[in-house]
Amino acid sequence: MKSIQHRDVTEICDDLCLATISSGSSGESITLADIFTTVGARRGRPIESRATDFAGTEVFGLWLALPHADLVLYEQSTSVAHQAHIVLHELGHIVLEHRLSPPTSGDRSFEGEQCRLMLRQELLEPLEIQAETFAHVLAQRMRMQSPRPSAGRSHPAARRISDTLTGGRLFDRL
Repeated sequence: MKSIQHRDVTEICDDLCLATISSGSSGESITLADIFTTVGARRGRPIESRATDFAGTEVFGLWLALPHADLVLYEQSTSVAHQAHIVLHELGHIVLEHRLSPPTSGDRSFEGEQCRLMLRQELLEPLEIQAETFAHVLAQRMRMQSPRPSAGRSHPAARRISDTLTGGRLFDRL
Protein backbone atom coordinates (compact mmCIF):
# COMPACT_ATOMS: atom_id res chain seq x y z
CA MET A 1 0.00 0.00 0.00
CA LYS A 2 1.30 3.44 -0.92
CA SER A 3 2.04 5.61 2.08
CA ILE A 4 -0.11 8.73 2.16
CA GLN A 5 1.65 11.73 3.65
CA HIS A 6 0.05 14.63 5.56
CA ARG A 7 0.52 16.88 2.52
CA ASP A 8 -1.32 14.36 0.35
CA VAL A 9 -4.24 14.22 2.79
CA THR A 10 -4.37 18.03 2.82
CA GLU A 11 -4.49 18.11 -0.99
CA ILE A 12 -7.22 15.46 -1.03
CA CYS A 13 -9.30 17.52 1.43
CA ASP A 14 -8.74 20.71 -0.58
CA ASP A 15 -9.80 18.92 -3.77
CA LEU A 16 -12.89 17.53 -2.06
CA CYS A 17 -13.94 20.97 -0.81
CA LEU A 18 -13.38 22.56 -4.22
CA ALA A 19 -15.38 19.81 -5.92
CA THR A 20 -18.19 20.26 -3.40
CA ILE A 21 -18.28 24.02 -3.95
CA SER A 22 -18.15 23.54 -7.75
CA SER A 23 -21.08 21.14 -7.63
CA GLY A 24 -23.19 23.82 -5.95
CA SER A 25 -23.24 22.92 -2.27
CA SER A 26 -26.56 23.38 -0.50
CA GLY A 27 -25.97 26.82 0.95
CA GLU A 28 -23.48 29.43 2.05
CA SER A 29 -21.16 26.89 3.65
CA ILE A 30 -20.06 23.34 2.99
CA THR A 31 -21.96 20.88 5.16
CA LEU A 32 -21.31 17.25 5.88
CA ALA A 33 -24.32 16.37 3.72
CA ASP A 34 -22.69 18.24 0.82
CA ILE A 35 -19.44 16.33 1.33
CA PHE A 36 -21.38 13.03 1.45
CA THR A 37 -23.06 13.92 -1.84
CA THR A 38 -19.74 14.72 -3.52
CA VAL A 39 -17.98 11.59 -2.27
CA GLY A 40 -21.03 9.44 -3.03
CA ALA A 41 -21.14 10.75 -6.61
CA ARG A 42 -17.45 10.00 -7.06
CA ARG A 43 -17.88 6.47 -5.71
CA GLY A 44 -21.16 5.80 -7.50
CA ARG A 45 -22.93 4.92 -4.25
CA PRO A 46 -24.56 6.99 -1.51
CA ILE A 47 -23.04 7.55 1.90
CA GLU A 48 -25.33 7.54 4.90
CA SER A 49 -24.66 8.17 8.58
CA ARG A 50 -26.61 6.95 11.57
CA ALA A 51 -26.34 7.42 15.31
CA THR A 52 -26.14 4.19 17.26
CA ASP A 53 -25.52 2.98 20.78
CA PHE A 54 -22.09 1.41 21.16
CA ALA A 55 -22.55 1.21 24.96
CA GLY A 56 -20.27 -1.26 26.68
CA THR A 57 -17.69 -1.14 23.90
CA GLU A 58 -14.70 1.00 23.08
CA VAL A 59 -16.13 1.71 19.62
CA PHE A 60 -17.14 5.26 18.67
CA GLY A 61 -17.53 4.83 14.91
CA LEU A 62 -17.75 2.20 12.24
CA TRP A 63 -17.84 2.14 8.43
CA LEU A 64 -19.97 -0.55 6.80
CA ALA A 65 -19.82 -1.07 3.05
CA LEU A 66 -23.27 -2.46 2.33
CA PRO A 67 -24.27 -3.65 -1.15
CA HIS A 68 -26.29 -0.47 -1.85
CA ALA A 69 -24.42 2.21 0.15
CA ASP A 70 -21.62 3.07 2.53
CA LEU A 71 -22.96 3.43 6.06
CA VAL A 72 -21.12 5.33 8.78
CA LEU A 73 -22.27 4.58 12.31
CA TYR A 74 -21.33 6.94 15.13
CA GLU A 75 -21.83 6.96 18.90
CA GLN A 76 -25.06 8.71 19.81
CA SER A 77 -24.19 9.56 23.42
CA THR A 78 -21.33 11.96 22.79
CA SER A 79 -21.21 15.65 21.87
CA VAL A 80 -22.23 16.83 18.41
CA ALA A 81 -18.67 18.01 17.81
CA HIS A 82 -17.30 14.56 18.69
CA GLN A 83 -19.94 12.88 16.53
CA ALA A 84 -18.91 15.06 13.60
CA HIS A 85 -15.26 14.14 14.12
CA ILE A 86 -16.14 10.44 14.26
CA VAL A 87 -18.08 10.71 10.99
CA LEU A 88 -15.23 12.62 9.31
CA HIS A 89 -12.74 10.00 10.54
CA GLU A 90 -14.80 7.17 9.03
CA LEU A 91 -15.28 9.22 5.86
CA GLY A 92 -11.49 9.49 5.74
CA HIS A 93 -11.26 5.70 5.51
CA ILE A 94 -13.72 5.81 2.60
CA VAL A 95 -12.07 8.67 0.68
CA LEU A 96 -8.54 7.36 1.26
CA GLU A 97 -9.70 3.94 0.03
CA HIS A 98 -8.59 2.01 3.07
CA ARG A 99 -9.28 -1.69 2.85
CA LEU A 100 -12.22 -3.18 4.62
CA SER A 101 -12.17 -6.29 6.78
CA PRO A 102 -14.85 -8.94 6.37
CA PRO A 103 -16.90 -9.65 9.50
CA THR A 104 -15.50 -12.54 11.52
CA SER A 105 -17.16 -15.90 10.99
CA GLY A 106 -18.51 -15.86 14.55
CA ASP A 107 -20.10 -12.43 14.16
CA ARG A 108 -23.85 -12.89 13.76
CA SER A 109 -24.75 -9.19 13.86
CA PHE A 110 -24.56 -8.84 10.09
CA GLU A 111 -25.86 -12.26 9.16
CA GLY A 112 -27.89 -12.19 5.97
CA GLU A 113 -26.34 -8.92 4.81
CA GLN A 114 -23.34 -8.85 2.58
CA CYS A 115 -21.15 -6.18 4.01
CA ARG A 116 -17.59 -5.38 4.83
CA LEU A 117 -16.60 -3.24 7.73
CA MET A 118 -13.77 -0.98 8.73
CA LEU A 119 -12.54 -2.09 12.13
CA ARG A 120 -9.17 -1.22 13.52
CA GLN A 121 -8.01 -1.87 17.05
CA GLU A 122 -4.90 0.29 17.25
CA LEU A 123 -5.17 4.07 16.95
CA LEU A 124 -1.48 4.29 16.03
CA GLU A 125 -1.86 2.17 12.89
CA PRO A 126 -0.93 4.17 9.77
CA LEU A 127 -4.48 3.94 8.39
CA GLU A 128 -5.90 5.33 11.63
CA ILE A 129 -3.40 8.19 11.63
CA GLN A 130 -4.35 8.99 8.03
CA ALA A 131 -8.08 8.94 8.88
CA GLU A 132 -7.48 11.19 11.91
CA THR A 133 -5.47 13.61 9.78
CA PHE A 134 -8.23 13.61 7.16
CA ALA A 135 -10.88 14.36 9.81
CA HIS A 136 -8.91 17.26 11.28
CA VAL A 137 -7.94 18.80 7.94
CA LEU A 138 -11.40 18.46 6.37
CA ALA A 139 -13.12 19.93 9.45
CA GLN A 140 -10.71 22.87 9.28
CA ARG A 141 -11.38 23.38 5.56
CA MET A 142 -15.13 23.20 6.09
CA ARG A 143 -14.94 25.77 8.89
CA MET A 144 -12.91 28.08 6.64
CA GLN A 145 -15.78 27.98 4.13
CA SER A 146 -18.44 28.68 6.77
CA PRO A 147 -19.67 32.27 7.03
CA ARG A 148 -19.24 33.76 10.47
CA PRO A 149 -21.66 36.09 12.23
CA SER A 150 -20.58 39.71 12.35
CA ALA A 151 -18.29 40.63 15.23
CA GLY A 152 -21.00 42.85 16.71
CA ARG A 153 -23.45 39.96 17.18
CA SER A 154 -21.40 37.73 19.43
CA HIS A 155 -18.02 37.67 21.09
CA PRO A 156 -15.36 35.57 19.25
CA ALA A 157 -14.70 33.51 22.39
CA ALA A 158 -18.42 32.77 22.72
CA ARG A 159 -18.57 31.64 19.07
CA ARG A 160 -15.53 29.37 19.58
CA ILE A 161 -17.08 27.80 22.67
CA SER A 162 -20.41 27.34 20.92
CA ASP A 163 -18.78 25.82 17.83
CA THR A 164 -16.73 23.46 20.00
CA LEU A 165 -19.76 22.22 21.89
CA THR A 166 -22.16 22.01 18.96
CA GLY A 167 -19.92 21.28 15.98
CA GLY A 168 -20.85 24.64 14.49
CA ARG A 169 -23.18 25.05 11.53
CA LEU A 170 -21.21 22.55 9.47
CA PHE A 171 -22.66 19.49 11.09
CA ASP A 172 -26.33 20.45 11.39
CA ARG A 173 -27.28 17.43 9.30
CA LEU A 174 -25.26 14.52 10.62
